[in-house]
Amino acid sequence: MGAIRKRGDAYHAQVRIKGWQSFTKTFPTKSLAKRWIAKIEAQLRENPNRSKIQDDVTLADACNRYMNEITANHKGHASETARLKFLARGVLGDIGLRYLSTAQINAYFQSRAKIVKEGTLRKEFILLRRLFNVAISSWNLSIPENPMAYLPVPKDSSNRERRITLDEWNKIITIATQMRNPLVKAVVRFAYETGMRRSEILRLRWDDVDGNICTVRNTKNGSNRVIPYRERLSRP
Repeated sequence: MGAIRKRGDAYHAQVRIKGWQSFTKTFPTKSLAKRWIAKIEAQLRENPNRSKIQDDVTLADACNRYMNEITANHKGHASETARLKFLARGVLGDIGLRYLSTAQINAYFQSRAKIVKEGTLRKEFILLRRLFNVAISSWNLSIPENPMAYLPVPKDSSNRERRITLDEWNKIITIATQMRNPLVKAVVRFAYETGMRRSEILRLRWDDVDGNICTVRNTKNGSNRVIPYRERLSRP
């Protein structure tokens, strides 16, 4: 059943049904709160009979399915897979998807914010929110509403302008020289000069190189990118 409580100038709406998480949201008017409660209750009533398999789907189960069905087709599948595995073995992993509440998820990301940088937090947040959307729209799991729909997305701190100092660079080169693989130093220098990602460098072929010009094909945004290099590259 739904309930509405006035808190200050806002109206706090809550829907609690046995066997489900509780759904809560705050509204500026009582009429909006009533409309939202009616919508949630209608969605729950119209849900098809839930199978035991659906009821037992945990976040860890959903992460594994997402990895196999969705992530495997993404260009950045390696990093996305790592994030999904981390979420699966985390504190929320053993909780059923339909029991995960907005409050639980918000508390989790508030805790993560004390440990990781904003960029990492944002990627994990967006990935988990997308997983819930897929579970609802494509997998037809018994989740009437994405519990992350009204949570603010963490800020994007991806804009980086700082270049490493000469002292930092010398330390990096010193360590790269000590690596067992003799190619590490060359790859590090090449990355420094071009600003290319590791995955882009590893995908390069000699056909993509013309003197001191490299063509990065099939980049993250789907287009090719031409990058100059101050030294002329030649086949070994």
